[in-house]
Amino acid sequence: MEDYLRRAKTMLASGPEGPKVHAVLGGVDPDVDSVASTLCYAYFLNQKERSDCVYVPVLCGQKCDVGLPGETVRYLKRVRVCESALLWRDDIKLLQLHHRGKLSLTLMRDDVLDSSDYEALESSILRVVHHHEQRAGEEGVLSMAMVVAREILQEAVEQICAPLGELLGEALRLQSEGMWIKVGHCSVDLEELLRALEERSSISPYDVTTGPNAGEAQLQGMDIEQMFLRKLKEFSDGEMTMSFTTVPVDWS
Repeated sequence: MEDYLRRAKTMLASGPEGPKVHAVLGGVDPDVDSVASTLCYAYFLNQKERSDCVYVPVLCGQKCDVGLPGETVRYLKRVRVCESALLWRDDIKLLQLHHRGKLSLTLMRDDVLDSSDYEALESSILRVVHHHEQRAGEEGVLSMAMVVAREILQEAVEQICAPLGELLGEALRLQSEGMWIKVGHCSVDLEELLRALEERSSISPYDVTTGPNAGEAQLQGMDIEQMFLRKLKEFSDGEMTMSFTTVPVDWS
C-alpha cells in the first residue's frame, strides 16, 4: 500500500505532462472511517480499472499540524502505512488539473467540497459514494468503510487482495470494537461484512478479533504492555487527554 501511495505522489509531481488524475476525496476529519474508506476505494479503483489514469486517495483537510487522532495513528500502524505517505488536499491542485481537462473525481461523502469548490469542479465529479441518507435499517447510518466494503463484496469480490482486505478488515474491526464499548453489541450489518471479508480474503477470522470476547486468542503469548496497548482508546477535549484500555478476563 505504501508503494502505491508513493507512486501516486510521484505521478502528481510530474507536472503538465503527467497523466490524467482520478482523485478520491475523503472527509475533512481524518478519523479512521474517512482515512480507511478513502485509501480502500482509491486502491480498489486502481486495481479494477487498469486505465491510463492515476487513482489517488486525497484526504480533504489540510495537513495536520497538530497530528492525526490517536485512533487513526494506531490504525495506520496496524496496516503498516506511514503518516507521511498520506495525500492531503494541499498536495494536489484540483482546479489546475480540472482546467487542463486532466481531472475526474469521486467524492466519498456529499459534503467534502464547499459550495464554491463544488460548483467549480462539478463537471469533473463522476460519483458520490456515501450520502447522508444512506442507512442500515434500525441500526443507524452506514459508515463509509461499510459502504465501500459492501460495494466491493457485491460487485468485484475478486479485487479483494491482501492489502485491500487488511485495510478494510482492520477499519471494520475498530468500528466493531467501538460499538461494543459504546452500546454493548455490534450491528448485524457490520458482523456480516466482517465475516464476508474473512471468507474472501486473508484477514483474521471474525470471532478472534471482534465481538464480546474479542482478542482472547490473540492475547496468548503477549506481554502485559502489548495487552494494554492493543485495546487502548484515547479521548481529548483539546486540553486534557484520557486513555483507557480493556483486557478480557476469564473468571471461571
